[in-house]
Amino acid sequence: MELFAALAEDEAWQRCELANKYAQMAAVYARRIRNGKVLCAADFNAAVEVCTSVRRALRALDADLQFAGHAQAEALQSVAQECYKVLAAHHQLLAAAKKA
Repeated sequence: MELFAALAEDEAWQRCELANKYAQMAAVYARRIRNGKVLCAADFNAAVEVCTSVRRALRALDADLQFAGHAQAEALQSVAQECYKVLAAHHQLLAAAKKA
């Protein structure tokens, strides 16, 4: 969420209305996580929604998640990777639950 706040002044970010809408959704879900820490299943579900919205916002900015030439390229790629890890963990949990 800090990265999105830092992007508020970025021209490319300002021009991408869809990315801004997804960032707003990520902020809504982030507020549902108590104390900013994932402590229970409900918090994890909210974190999954945050990550889904963040990835969609980043893909709206650059579909390949490369952010070539962007001043914040490394930070954007790092956030995209962290979100992917959370979403992969969620996918694994769902797959395990279906097998059980």
